[in-house]
Amino acid sequence: MRFAIIKQGGLCAGGIEKYLQHIAKILIDEGHSVTYFYTDAVTCGPNNWMHPGTDPERKKYMEDIGAKLIEVSCSHIVALEQGGEWLDTDFWQLFKEEDYDVVIGGHKGEPCWPFSEMKNVGIVETVHGTSFTSGVSQYADAYILISEIQNEKWFKLGGLPDKSHNVYPAVGIPEFKKPPRAKFGIPDNKFVFGMHQSNRAGLWSPIPLAAYKAIENDNTCFVLLGGEDRYVDQANSLGIKNFVRVPFASTSEGVHEVLSCFDVYTHGRSDGEVCSSAIVEAMYHGLPIVTHRSNVNNGHLFQINGCGFLGDSVEQYAKIMYDLLNSKELYTDSSEKTKAAYSEKFDFRRIENETLEILKNAAKSR
Repeated sequence: MRFAIIKQGGLCAGGIEKYLQHIAKILIDEGHSVTYFYTDAVTCGPNNWMHPGTDPERKKYMEDIGAKLIEVSCSHIVALEQGGEWLDTDFWQLFKEEDYDVVIGGHKGEPCWPFSEMKNVGIVETVHGTSFTSGVSQYADAYILISEIQNEKWFKLGGLPDKSHNVYPAVGIPEFKKPPRAKFGIPDNKFVFGMHQSNRAGLWSPIPLAAYKAIENDNTCFVLLGGEDRYVDQANSLGIKNFVRVPFASTSEGVHEVLSCFDVYTHGRSDGEVCSSAIVEAMYHGLPIVTHRSNVNNGHLFQINGCGFLGDSVEQYAKIMYDLLNSKELYTDSSEKTKAAYSEKFDFRRIENETLEILKNAAKSR
């Protein structure tokens, strides 16, 4: 079958983009063709927020798996959250509906250009938001909701039950070798708390580092993979002794090499998560996970239900970290529960098969 994937900034290393890139790999591995339409960095909305652009590592990944890449010009996106039109674009000169059986997009779940303009091709939209200020999309042949937290509002606002499917993201685990900690400047023989986050602004949470400072001793270390500069500023202002920032890794292999050096995954994000690939990756390693609630999205609480820990204040968060550091029994029990939750919720092959079935059926429904 012939698939097209369309995404602004589609070759950056963001969560939605890597999700769609991985869908491309799943389809290509099954013998289907994938054409991937993407823009480079582009401004969005009235405030001219800049969507991240092409990451060379992600472009190479897509070339290596055999996707056909087509870069689309675009001067501005009218309103990213509301799925606004792309301006000064050559998209319709490059894309023709009749060339494809199914087109795939990933966005917040509201009616989204250019999919809302298509009439004669199967459409699958993957839904990554929880706030649908312009209503919900109703024109596609199938919708993939990536977290249970989306369901109530999605259906209340008109989401179509017969076309909506709950399927967690398929987060592939690459082949990698656990490196010596020294490769990343991480001290040996220390108990490592750490987190992984995109290096773009607006995600910073003050809780993990503040909590770590409260329990830090000479035998502990905090490692940040990626993340914005505010974490470094906070670590300096708190006087944290053993703080290591590892540069952002675009490849899955690079991410897992660093995660394999962690003992506890200390998650924090100001706007929370709908479904965090970073948490799924940490769960694969059997890491106990500590997080906090958000005022925006709390899909990550579904992810760690039955295995992780919730600390909504610095004091609560620090107490959990202290207990995991000092109780071998608690640590082992949490690690085993994390491994079990990963197998039950995020098993890659099962999710892959469910996703493939939805994508292929979108063409049959036409």
